[in-house]
Amino acid sequence: MIKFYQEKNHGLRKRVSTLLTGVGVLLLTSATALNMNAQVSAYSFAQSSGVFFPLTGGTVLATATGNTSTTNLNSAIYPVTLPFSFQFNNQSYTSLNVSTNGFITFGATAPTTSYSTPISGSTAYDGAVSAFGRDISSFYDVAGRTGDIRWETLGTAPNREVVIQWTNFRPTSLTGITSVYSFSFQIRLKETSNVVAVVYSQGDYLVGSTSYSSAINQVGLRGMTNADFNNRFNAAATPYTGSVPGTSNSDDQAFNTTVAVPGMPSDGLTYTWTPPTCYAPTTIALGAVGLNAAQIDWTASAQVPAMGYEIYFNTTGVAPDASTVLDGSNSVSVAAGSLSGTISGLTSGTQYYVWVRGKCSATDSSNWSSVLSFATTCNAVSAPYYESFDSTPVGSTTNPNAPACWSYLETAGSAGSGYISTSNALSAPHSYVLANGADTTGDVMLVSPQTSNLSDGTRQVRFSVRAGGNNYTMDVGTLSDPSNPGTFNVISTVSLTQTYVEHIVALPAASNQYVAFRHGLGGSSRTVYLDDIFVEKIPTCFEPTNLAVTAGSATTDGGVLTWTAPTTVAVSYELYFSTDPTAPVDTTVLNSSNSLSVAGTTATLSGLAPATIYYIWVRSVCSATDKSVWTPVSVTLATLCQTPLITGTTGTVICSGTATLSATGSAGTTLNWYDAATGGNQVGTGGTFTTPALTATTNYWVSAATSGSPTYVGPVSPALLGTSSNTNTNWNLLFTVSSNITLNSVDVFSGTAGQAGVIEILDANDVVVGSYPFTTSGAGASTPQTIPLNIALAPGNYSMKRTGAANLYRNSVGATFPYSTPELTITGTTFVNYPAYYFYFYNLNFTGYCESPRTMVTATVDCTMGTSEAHSAGDVKVYPNPFTEVINISEIRDVQSITVLDMSGRLVKTLDRPAAQINLSELNAGLYLINLKYKDGSSKSIKAVKK
Repeated sequence: MIKFYQEKNHGLRKRVSTLLTGVGVLLLTSATALNMNAQVSAYSFAQSSGVFFPLTGGTVLATATGNTSTTNLNSAIYPVTLPFSFQFNNQSYTSLNVSTNGFITFGATAPTTSYSTPISGSTAYDGAVSAFGRDISSFYDVAGRTGDIRWETLGTAPNREVVIQWTNFRPTSLTGITSVYSFSFQIRLKETSNVVAVVYSQGDYLVGSTSYSSAINQVGLRGMTNADFNNRFNAAATPYTGSVPGTSNSDDQAFNTTVAVPGMPSDGLTYTWTPPTCYAPTTIALGAVGLNAAQIDWTASAQVPAMGYEIYFNTTGVAPDASTVLDGSNSVSVAAGSLSGTISGLTSGTQYYVWVRGKCSATDSSNWSSVLSFATTCNAVSAPYYESFDSTPVGSTTNPNAPACWSYLETAGSAGSGYISTSNALSAPHSYVLANGADTTGDVMLVSPQTSNLSDGTRQVRFSVRAGGNNYTMDVGTLSDPSNPGTFNVISTVSLTQTYVEHIVALPAASNQYVAFRHGLGGSSRTVYLDDIFVEKIPTCFEPTNLAVTAGSATTDGGVLTWTAPTTVAVSYELYFSTDPTAPVDTTVLNSSNSLSVAGTTATLSGLAPATIYYIWVRSVCSATDKSVWTPVSVTLATLCQTPLITGTTGTVICSGTATLSATGSAGTTLNWYDAATGGNQVGTGGTFTTPALTATTNYWVSAATSGSPTYVGPVSPALLGTSSNTNTNWNLLFTVSSNITLNSVDVFSGTAGQAGVIEILDANDVVVGSYPFTTSGAGASTPQTIPLNIALAPGNYSMKRTGAANLYRNSVGATFPYSTPELTITGTTFVNYPAYYFYFYNLNFTGYCESPRTMVTATVDCTMGTSEAHSAGDVKVYPNPFTEVINISEIRDVQSITVLDMSGRLVKTLDRPAAQINLSELNAGLYLINLKYKDGSSKSIKAVKK
């Protein structure tokens, strides 16, 4: 379907609606006519335990005369003329071919003498019945037995039965006779009922006991092609007698002559296949197709259904089954004798899927036919519309396709193709591939729906394209006739790179009504990838550029954003922010909880949740009715954590020796002691800290911290990304740390055990801050090897690199950056030309922690003052509390300084040598921490509320 978006928002992604207007191009995504002779899949199956009645008479087709490969019934075909007409797969036969390899075939085409895959093989016989289909042979004169193949007619008309018997055969093809396992089996064809049966004898060792086993043994029916099959399957861990229906034409029955499971067929084991009593039509074809209707034609089967036919259709491609309810909205009944039906009430420009079945009685219907797909024709559309190729099934080089109302077009000599692909999509999961062939004499192109308003000179086409190699080009233009490439008019030729680049081509006045993208030749066997095509109005209001978060501006509840104004004059800008990375669209409702309107090119966000990632977009507002698209890529703002608080500190005075300092913090915190205001070394943990022996007054600093739970970020494994690759190329994984963390470990995946390697963590200046040797385990692309790191990282940009250990897995597709948490975001790799690559390091595990600013605590060395003279801070008072503008502090004489912090731990005011009265009128209403630092090194913190 075509995707439409509103004119004023030409950047809207993936808004889908049903096509309502425009003439277009019919698209068939399957063969125009589907042959439906295949019916063996409709046979019913039954298994029973009977009795093996060996043939002793009848016609002997061949007898073993020796124990060499040319004399032991190995690789031979024998024709048989039947005494009655036997119907197989709804066709009548009076002859068949018998293979020494355990099967029979019908039709004029016989298999080769060494043929051993009767069900999965592609030889064009009409059908096959296989009892033990593999390379087998018999033997001569072992324990008094000799192998032969014979057939006989049993019973009387009209209930006769033809029995073909393989007597004294081995389950493998051998010539030695020191160990011989022998068994027999039959294929039985019943007159009138046309039932097919396979019956096995009990096998035994005539000499020796060597075990013979295999998982290759085709048992069941095949129709006119190997796409029609009705076979049996058991794995080596399942008894031979416990087989299930095969799901692939190559499914086999495993066997073993000495091990009970899977074992061999039991004596009298009987498989029976019964043909259906009602057959589907043999050929389904598409007749005339219109805007809202389509004609479906078929050929009757040999048994014409007495009550006619039923046609079922839908837009999902899900095949009907026994539970499907047929009604007037999804089906049409056609009278007996008619070989055509019309389905109506369809939607124009839409893909449909159709099935047909015969109805022989009120309770007896045939199987549904295979699916036939088609698209209804299209009315002319009006721009704007958008195509991402994501809702159309994939095609291939041998099955060119295009979205409904679009078309693929090529000229003679192109030897090319155009099709929907999962390769190199810009917006997952699909792209469109244009590939020219080994010569350069023809063109391949993708053609849009007929577009009624391309000729007014106000339209443009915007698209993204990448090349599979260097020096590729693409022609963009219009066509007047979507079936005639000679009507193509080139408007622009764009040069391509091996990464996606968005191009914009203005469509001049009087343009033709079909936009076309032509693969520029410039060499043979070249491929280009198209994605996200917009046919739209040329905008008059343009989006801003260079949207960014100002470095260091993040707070617990916001941050600062800047951008560059567009060339057109914008009256104002609208900022949209969300914790959801889904981009806003034209209909996104903006309100005070998710947006901000500003006049300039800077905005300060506030009121956000702490420790949260926000995705932010901006757009220009040129007038109330003319707004630009949102910036195509969001920026992320990671708000800071809500820091805990230091609620009090106590220094001390000593004459010599060690000093004990103390501090208190908010509930649930860990107190960390340092020897510097920033950086430095951590020297202790806990509510008290005992210094080394001091000879001079020394300052220490304490902070309060809380730790989170271990968190994982990044893909879990290379196997889960979709494609894994083993490489020795060295590229770095890039990541950003937004708040203090401990990087605990990382998973790697190796294909070779015992290789020595090193993981390095580098800072923004490529300085190694951590190095971790390891040895590979060789566990493969799905089993992780966890490498412990345990490195503390402060906020900043980092990269992760490995040296050595050549065989580490990485991905060549599947990565979608960024992989984000509030604390750590994996932003990409240093392999910038291929943004979907992911290198080496999976499932990063870290623990975040939130730490308050450090508070100084002093150990004073003074032998002239006794400790009893030290000031006690317990009697100080701060009043009034709550206060309006001014607070008073009692006992100010010994206070050296005052700091005021908000409840996030942010310093808002510092006063050296303060007075007894402090004016805090500039502060906002809220709760604050007043920290009093005394001359003797002690401190006291008091909570105060400003009204």
